[in-house]
Amino acid sequence: MNPATEATPKEVAAIKKLRKRIQDILPAFQDDFYRHDMNLLRFLRARECNVKRAEEMMRKNHQHRLKYDCDNILKHKFPGEMEIDYPLIISGRDKAGYLVGVVKVGEWDVRSRMESGQRDLFLQLAMRHFESAANLCRHISTKDKYYFQMYGIVDCQGFQFRQVASKEVIDTALELVRIFEANCPEYIRAVVVINVPKIFEILWHVVKPLLTKRTLAKISFYGSNKDKYKTQFLEDIDADNLPSEYGGAITTCRGYRSVYDLDAFPHFKTYSEDEMIQEEIEAGQDFTVEVDAERGNQICWNFKTFDYDIGFSVNFQGNEGDESIVKNCRVDSHIHVQKGMITCEKQGHYILTFDNTFSKFNPKTLEYVVKILASDQELAITGNHCLK
Repeated sequence: MNPATEATPKEVAAIKKLRKRIQDILPAFQDDFYRHDMNLLRFLRARECNVKRAEEMMRKNHQHRLKYDCDNILKHKFPGEMEIDYPLIISGRDKAGYLVGVVKVGEWDVRSRMESGQRDLFLQLAMRHFESAANLCRHISTKDKYYFQMYGIVDCQGFQFRQVASKEVIDTALELVRIFEANCPEYIRAVVVINVPKIFEILWHVVKPLLTKRTLAKISFYGSNKDKYKTQFLEDIDADNLPSEYGGAITTCRGYRSVYDLDAFPHFKTYSEDEMIQEEIEAGQDFTVEVDAERGNQICWNFKTFDYDIGFSVNFQGNEGDESIVKNCRVDSHIHVQKGMITCEKQGHYILTFDNTFSKFNPKTLEYVVKILASDQELAITGNHCLK
């Protein structure tokens, strides 16, 4: 039995009782996804199968959804930069089929939003993220399989003391946890928190008392030991559903934005190794592939190396200087074939860089294929060496 999606006999009986007790509000639920037995089971498990307490929780949740118009929150317009500054990244699904989401809290400057009077707007965006995840769960669920949980990766790399030095940031974090615990029961399948600095412990000790034992049991912490957390991720998630920076094979995992809606998953193509070109990159050098593309063209790539990892990035070269499209990151291309795809938002010159400048002694053998997709045609692109 899969304990996440299958009920025990005791829970089945409790679901029937709970359904009878909420008959007056069930018709107002958004759709059958929210009326499903497994959705009721979430609330029962959050209240240790106490039907009365689960009913109270569901009624309060119903009022919360009405108050914040959660059924329509995906249609709400937020300032464009907010979606970019506080992204929810969907990288795929874990080995059991559940969503994998990445939140890089270390890059979130919440304090600046609080100081500019946007606390309520920030909380609404967070609630929209909750609803976006639920919407994607609805999308991947089938008649025979109900997905209502997410595997979360929380990356604290770059987390700064100034965030926890603000009372308003602390108060906002507490309110966000209260909202989550009261209205998103059993959303979490697992949460792995990585690159945890000492200062993050300040925030954690404030937030921890608000989390239930069931939630706390699903959260694990790792420091900055990449080998340890990469091993954990790959036990739970296939490489093609995990960002490259965390030991996977996907170099382009974009942040969720309202315009993507259900098209939030990474896009990539898989090419035959027979199509790959081999290049030797000496220690201290890099190798670039340059592409002139029209707006709307897609640039796709696969690559691998032998024995060692390599750095990879994509930049747009425009009149106003270089713009980073894919940030430079060392990837485990010697373990997994790396894949990625971007849709060009601007016409111009794109540069894919395979970076071995960090290596003083080890040359790298690279095999790669880069193609540009335009008007249903695929054109292969080759590259050149650069000495740094």
